[in-house]
Amino acid sequence: MSSKSGTLPRDLTATQQWLVRRFNLGALREGQAEVVWELLQGKRVLFVAPTGHGKSLCYQALAASPWSEGIVLVFQPLIALMTEQVERARAQGLRAAPLNSNLSQDEQVDVLAQAKAGDLEILFLAPERQANPLWLESVAELIIKGVVIDEAHCISQWGHDFRPAYRQLIRTTMGLGRRTPVLAVTATAPAQVMEDVSSQISPEGTPVTMIRLPSGRSNLRLGAMSVDGLVERLAVLRQISSEHQGQTGLAYLPTKQDVGIASEFLRSEGFAAQSYHGGLNAEERAERIEPWQTGAVDIMCATSALGMGIDHANIRWVLHLGLPDSLIRYVQEIGRAGRDGEASLALAIDDAKTAGLDEWMLNSTTPPLEEYRAVSERIALTEGITRTDLIIALDIPETPIQRILDDLVDGQLVQRDGKPYKYRWTGGEPSAVVIDDHEAREMRRRFLEETRRYPGADACRGHVLATAMGDASSAVCGICDNCAGWRRTVDPSAFASATRFLDNYSLPLPGRGELRGGRALALYKVGTLGNAVASIKYGGAPLSDGVINRALKLLREGSDYAGAKFDQIACLPSAKGAGPSFAKGVAAHLGLPLVLLEKTRPTSAQKRFRSKLLKQRNVRGAFRVPEGTPPASTVLLIDDIWDSGVSMQEAARLFGSAVVYPLTLARTRHTDGQ
Repeated sequence: MSSKSGTLPRDLTATQQWLVRRFNLGALREGQAEVVWELLQGKRVLFVAPTGHGKSLCYQALAASPWSEGIVLVFQPLIALMTEQVERARAQGLRAAPLNSNLSQDEQVDVLAQAKAGDLEILFLAPERQANPLWLESVAELIIKGVVIDEAHCISQWGHDFRPAYRQLIRTTMGLGRRTPVLAVTATAPAQVMEDVSSQISPEGTPVTMIRLPSGRSNLRLGAMSVDGLVERLAVLRQISSEHQGQTGLAYLPTKQDVGIASEFLRSEGFAAQSYHGGLNAEERAERIEPWQTGAVDIMCATSALGMGIDHANIRWVLHLGLPDSLIRYVQEIGRAGRDGEASLALAIDDAKTAGLDEWMLNSTTPPLEEYRAVSERIALTEGITRTDLIIALDIPETPIQRILDDLVDGQLVQRDGKPYKYRWTGGEPSAVVIDDHEAREMRRRFLEETRRYPGADACRGHVLATAMGDASSAVCGICDNCAGWRRTVDPSAFASATRFLDNYSLPLPGRGELRGGRALALYKVGTLGNAVASIKYGGAPLSDGVINRALKLLREGSDYAGAKFDQIACLPSAKGAGPSFAKGVAAHLGLPLVLLEKTRPTSAQKRFRSKLLKQRNVRGAFRVPEGTPPASTVLLIDDIWDSGVSMQEAARLFGSAVVYPLTLARTRHTDGQ
């Protein structure tokens, strides 16, 4: 750490006094002074403290310290979080800036010029930035005063949110001088994660100071209950929302589709609710977060994408409608409640019908070892192969195969070059490949199993969570459902409301390619119609007039079809199912011609394929419009069930310049990342 001027605080007390003066504080929070004192000594520190505990003050203090020169680099995973932290740093009189993809190339050049000239004290950037050519050209010219790794659990292979881009951060910190301070911060980290992060940020022989505060909040009333199916989950959401009318709440759900259903249900019941998930772009995320944080919206329904950087002190309840993949994540997410110290509720809902998502969650974070070996063996058979060709050969979906390729490249078993990238094998015997993440996968499986046991635990909830996090304190909380003896059941009136909603709920169908957005009349195997569709498709049950009438009403009144003047109805060919009879009924009532598309060749059932690419290849060119069919300007394209939507998208291509809208009887659940 290069000297600037003056003398460092002589001890912890002097550090506390300086912090209080510099940041105009009445008092410091536990651990803050200790962290800053260690950093000022040029140490490496891992600081684990609950959400909202003031971890950002620690790296602001490092940037503000007058005893060394240079810039503090803060690596953060989210652009929205960077923006917020830049504003906070500037409010403390620090010269701060972000460096991210929201900036134009000229703006990025300007920020880096300021950093090299010494005109910035703190720079916020994403871990992925380390591979950017502009950054690589500039970093050697920076005087680095310290490095901060925010959300440091992302480094750890044991963590609930491991991110491959964080691996380069390990190399960055290892390459720094031993006297350059490094701060890793996170809200939740049990012993395994702390030890792993510590080893990742410390060159051999360099000690890491680990400062860990208890993860629990004494003002949180913890509870759990079991339900059976989506209707009961929605009923509990209705109950909690009603009990906390006008208060800020946060409901976590497993998938984007669940989030959409829950938020629409609440709005139909008169609650001010919003939805948030990882499929939104940065502008959409900001638009949805802002009214919730300002109080214009009471309830946020979200996937785990809503997390890092949320600054909302008065959340009165957090409800998990489906358990997350680890108690680590659960503790972090419920830690967003009651940050103002007021009493708040954290309720976990265990639904056995969501258990099938466990393996999906596990595979989304760590593909199985056999897939690593399958990819390795396929690459080794070639002189170079693209990712697309690997997907075609192995039918491994895009996200996990990219993770596998990144890991093989990182492990120096595969070389990646060319445009498009080609992968060449450079390792040993591919069938013997051992990936460190295989052990991590088994650890994550144990995390999942631990989480599944949580609702059925009869001990103090606070004690169970504290033990899982490795907290030193194990005192019982006295206020959880097990300690205080309170229990919840599904309220009959809320159940009735949820049942009515699902019986009449139509799902959005996304617009893709030549296909506009449309609707499915029901959720497959949910509600009266959703269950009826399964009987119609596989049990031969007849299609009722009520279903046709429901479709006609949706076409007349639904916003997805507003202004559409159909001149043709088309239907995909179906070996079994209600698609053709449904299309005939709709066409007859609208008085429009019906076009039954024909098969040009046999296809396999789409559910046989995992990757979207192979689903697309399965139906590419497999349909045709019958000869003599007159051209149309606006087409209603009908099928019985929407799963991936790939067949509908392919069929839409047949109609040239016509505007094509989809309509289906039902949409399946949790497909293609939904």
